[in-house]
Amino acid sequence: MSSTKEIRTQIRSVQSNQKITRAMEMVAASKVRRVQTRMQASRPYVDRMRRVIGHLAVAHPEFRHPFLLPREEVRGVGFLVIGTDRG
Repeated sequence: MSSTKEIRTQIRSVQSNQKITRAMEMVAASKVRRVQTRMQASRPYVDRMRRVIGHLAVAHPEFRHPFLLPREEVRGVGFLVIGTDRG
């Protein structure tokens, strides 16, 4: 059976881990908010670029680029995740 001292040490360790985890969650939430703000700020630029490219595609129908051609039905989607090797 564990001694009282070992149990107290274990409790302190768990509490310390909880504090670290909460701090990491707060940092992650802050980063998500920052990225969302940047995305919202870039939205007008993206919308304008779509309109310009659309007008160019209509104005020059002889120009056939794969990015401007209609797509077939999407059958699958892949994700490429790039991250750090820390933590």
